[in-house]
Amino acid sequence: MGWTAIDLKTVILINAVMALLMGMVLWFQSRTYPKSILGLRKWAIGQFIGFVSTVLFALQGTLAPLWSSALANVLLVSTALILMYGTLRHYGQRLHRALVPCLYTVCVPLFVWLSTDSAYYLYRLLAICAILGSLFFAHAHV
Repeated sequence: MGWTAIDLKTVILINAVMALLMGMVLWFQSRTYPKSILGLRKWAIGQFIGFVSTVLFALQGTLAPLWSSALANVLLVSTALILMYGTLRHYGQRLHRALVPCLYTVCVPLFVWLSTDSAYYLYRLLAICAILGSLFFAHAHV
């Protein structure tokens, strides 16, 4: 049994289980650590949303593309945004008010439109990479 026996959906589901376990660890830490440590609950919620997103990605081919592609991508962006929000809370900073509405105003119609046809896969991939790359870059500079 080599690595060829593990298909992509198995790897995606392993990633989902890891996100779920990490969310549970962070959730219990947020309940037992002092309240002065901010951001733990946001990180836990972000991991739970990442779990749902990953499960939706794994169900591609069984669910409609609107659910398994558009919603999964929007939830993935939400995960990155909530994790960044948790980091900002941890350092006592605030999230810019216009970021969330602007991000969802762009992401939701974009991913719904790009999920309508499988020929748009490359554009959907470029869009998610650009959006997540921008969020990770902003997260790194918190």
